[in-house]
Amino acid sequence: MEIDEWWPLTPEVVRRRLINHPWTPVAPYVMEQVHLAGGPAPDSGWWQPERGWTSGELFLPQEAHLWILKQSDTESLREPVERDPRADYLSRGWPRRQP
Repeated sequence: MEIDEWWPLTPEVVRRRLINHPWTPVAPYVMEQVHLAGGPAPDSGWWQPERGWTSGELFLPQEAHLWILKQSDTESLREPVERDPRADYLSRGWPRRQP
């Protein structure tokens, strides 16, 4: 089954994980949920193997990431980016010494 067929059948939590954490190793649970929705099995060879700095971890292929990002439903599944409170402190400038 192609990605356009199994993507809508995966649970929302799995789609959120794949959208919000790109280029990170895919958890065995996520791979199993993709397989249950009709996607590739964890041992099918579709998942990309390690990238030299990890051992045994699998990644979503780049083509799949790009396909997912082009879908219209990804905006509703993206997590809002929260502003780091430390950035507000630094944007005000360093505290000045009083004479």
